[in-house]
Amino acid sequence: MDDSSVFSVSFIETLFPDEPLPEDQNSVSFTGTPIPDETVPLEQNWISNLKRDENLWFEDGSIVLATDVHLFCVHKSLLAKNSSIFRDMLEMPSGGESDSQMVDGEDYYEGKPIVKMVGDSDDDVRYLLMALYNHNFFRANNPTTPSIFSSLLYASSKYDVPVILQEVVEQLKSYYPTELSKLRPSDRRHLVRGEDSTEDKDAITDFNPAEFAFKMLGVAVQADIKEQLPMMYFECAIYPIKRIMSLSKQFSLGSGIVETLLAGREKLSKYPYSLAANVFSPQLRCNDSFCGDARSKAFFDRVMNNLNSPDFNGSFILVEASSRSSFVTEELCRIMCENCFKRADAAHAEGKLNV
Repeated sequence: MDDSSVFSVSFIETLFPDEPLPEDQNSVSFTGTPIPDETVPLEQNWISNLKRDENLWFEDGSIVLATDVHLFCVHKSLLAKNSSIFRDMLEMPSGGESDSQMVDGEDYYEGKPIVKMVGDSDDDVRYLLMALYNHNFFRANNPTTPSIFSSLLYASSKYDVPVILQEVVEQLKSYYPTELSKLRPSDRRHLVRGEDSTEDKDAITDFNPAEFAFKMLGVAVQADIKEQLPMMYFECAIYPIKRIMSLSKQFSLGSGIVETLLAGREKLSKYPYSLAANVFSPQLRCNDSFCGDARSKAFFDRVMNNLNSPDFNGSFILVEASSRSSFVTEELCRIMCENCFKRADAAHAEGKLNV
């Protein structure tokens, strides 16, 4: 079978079910300081402590959005045109029952209605507005910062902004392809830039691929991005258990997400042994004694390599399972008899589909 063929994600979907989890299990924290969810009036002195965002304060704006840091004076028409959530909210008296709310008793700021962005960080709101006002702020397959990407995925999903969400999901596909042959251990350095950078050419220097993977998993679960979730769970599950627990705690992943990762990791840790046993079949005898000895030695070496590793080799899953030539070496191919080679090739192809 051609090594570049598209693999089936059925096994991954079995390991990492993407059905919605209870809200208390799916909870994640995002960048910035979230505004408390309690519905309380905004005090005038509280508003006075906020700063106007210089880039997102339009004197002809018709509404003010308030986070815990900034005030944004923007246009109702732009929000309503691009977001069904904002459109419905703005049509309701006093902000309706949405997550965001009109300020009780003090619902105007300098003659313009003000909306408290409940539960959204300052970055979430700012980046969403910047993307709405400047279509070049974020484009799929162009380098961006991890914070911008995660905030746009979260906010465009929460407020139903398809013009941005489509671009974000397209970018997500370049991070997490649905072909095993295209998924490689990678830091995705070419797809991101430094947090303080304004130019794509300014490469990020402190990018942490593990932190990025866990952060994006948390946001994607909340945004319910079903197509990429299996591969996102897959990538996080290949890390050592201690690393999984620490990163899950760092990004406040819910217990349901952690349980899914640990269950999937347990099954993946057994995969190298089962694949080796099926491919090399040391118990089978053939007419060529050299072939049998070579297969037995290959199986033994593979098992010992896994046992001597502090943790199972995640790159093995990504690379060797997708390419027979990286699993059955050229030297072994020369020693194996024709029948055993055909059987090994078929067993590897089946194992790849099971991933």
